[in-house]
Order: sequence, then structure tokens, then C-alpha cells
Amino acid sequence: MVTDAGYALPTAVVARSIANMQTPNIGPIYFVWIDDEAPPRELIVYLDRSGINLVTAQNSLLRTMKPAYAGYVTRASAARLFLATLLDKFPIDKFLCLDGDIEVAGAL
Repeated sequence: MVTDAGYALPTAVVARSIANMQTPNIGPIYFVWIDDEAPPRELIVYLDRSGINLVTAQNSLLRTMKPAYAGYVTRASAARLFLATLLDKFPIDKFLCLDGDIEVAGAL
């Protein structure tokens, strides 16, 4: 899941609901933070208690693209296109990127 400060709360709640499902073979859950500010301490604790991996992405390419965005398209929205690069330090063969405004009603 990818978010910035503006959508962190709902994204964290969705991530935790997925973590609580304990679906076999789902692997680790990564919460990718794309924001100029550091994630708030409360968010770090919430994710840690949920067993969710927080990744703070400092990506200069995304920073340089920000002035070109208009309206509702945020850096976090564009970051989904760069997940393979942002998470390249982790042993991930496949990933599924979910938005923070969904409800997961069954096993993934």
C-alpha cells in the first residue's frame, strides 16, 4: 500500500484489516510512505503492532515530478508505478497494490 500524510489513516486501517486476516501465502505487507515529512510516531507504532512493514521511500524521481501534478493526482498515486524500484531491497517476487479506500471482505 502506498500513501502520503493525506490518506495515511484509512490506508493504515485497510492494511491492518488485511494483516488481521492471516491469509496463508500472502507474505509480508508493506506500507510505503511517500511524503516529505516523516511518518508520525503514532502511525509507526500502529503499523508495528499490526506486523506491517513500514517503508519510507525517498525517491528523487518522484520529487521532481511533483510540480507537474494537477488536481487529485498526488506523488503517492504516481508512486504505485515505481513500486518495483521502491521495494527493490526486499525479496519480493510478486506484489499486489491495494488502495486505501477499499474494504477487503475475504481472503486474498
